[in-house]
Amino acid sequence: MPDDTALMNHAQEWMRRRGWKEVSEGPAGTMWVNPMAGDDRRVGVLRSLTPDSFQFRDLVERLSAVHSVPPEEIADSLKNWAVDVTYVSAANDVYITDSIPLTAGVTMLESVRLMFRSAATAAVRPRPAINGGFSKLGDAVADQVRMGHTIGGSYVIPVLVPVGIQEEPEGSIFTESDLSTGFESIERRATRTFAQAFAAVHDEIVKPEESPSGEQLQRLITRGVTREFAAAIAKILTTEAVATLNTEFNWAPAQGEPAGTPEAVTITSEAAPKVKRVSERLRSVKRPSYEVFTGPVVVVAREPWEEPTRFAIRTVRNGKPCRVESITFAPLTDVLDWMNNGTIIQVSGNVTRQAGSLQIQKPREVTAFEELGGKQSNVPGA
Repeated sequence: MPDDTALMNHAQEWMRRRGWKEVSEGPAGTMWVNPMAGDDRRVGVLRSLTPDSFQFRDLVERLSAVHSVPPEEIADSLKNWAVDVTYVSAANDVYITDSIPLTAGVTMLESVRLMFRSAATAAVRPRPAINGGFSKLGDAVADQVRMGHTIGGSYVIPVLVPVGIQEEPEGSIFTESDLSTGFESIERRATRTFAQAFAAVHDEIVKPEESPSGEQLQRLITRGVTREFAAAIAKILTTEAVATLNTEFNWAPAQGEPAGTPEAVTITSEAAPKVKRVSERLRSVKRPSYEVFTGPVVVVAREPWEEPTRFAIRTVRNGKPCRVESITFAPLTDVLDWMNNGTIIQVSGNVTRQAGSLQIQKPREVTAFEELGGKQSNVPGA
């Protein structure tokens, strides 16, 4: 049976974040006021709301009037409150208007599916090539992905990923008094890795004139690019009817926008040979002897007598969500900014288990992805 209270919950959370207060509750729903707008501006939220109902449209119009936000924008936020939407489009001034050649469409759909499946596996563990060894956890996320109705104009495919909330595992060097924040779900991690990887292909392969160096190949891998991901992009770009491949990212309000993620990325068909060559090079790249993890900072701790700052990122290891703890000599204000802004951090080194938690006591590198457009901030570890 479908959950007919989901839209109500989304609306209430949207309102709560914008200063609304619940003042009464009845059998049919709840009544809310916003002190900033005046107590006379009361808005009721019914328990049972559907996207196509008059009651939902009325609620959206009332919220739009108070906040001066277009009703379409509010409606989209509520409908996709817990859904990441990636718009993947192919454009060609001659061939593509509101349609696409059938062969090109099939190639695009198959390739986008492979791209997301590869990104979901890379989100579990970065690797140069998957070679059929897709992650079970990644595939479980990929199986949840849905395709929305295509959109007019350039041929646009909305890729819908429901995001969830993961429980934080017990066992940690941190105490309840240490600063902590929310967590990145595995579903959001997969979408974020897709965005990271697509931007990395543009920044490290397409944009530079020279072929990627060994160091650049490693950066591609840590940002989620695999041989399969790059090969899927090249396959779309080599289709005759495709001149450009575009991605645009609309993040679920339930988890907010990952700091530094691009709003949109475009790769032209001229880059197809370069992307294909790099995909073949990734086949022979060896994995490093140490482990590499990426994720947002979820805990920060520092004793007055300690020089380094302790922190933990939300990540995945051995196919399971977890958090990995480490240290950095970066200024405490920077580390707090990472946590508050949702900045994605890369930590590498050898992992040990101490006091029931996973720790990298001597990190090789702690890297803040301030921008996924190629700009990274390297800060010292231990």
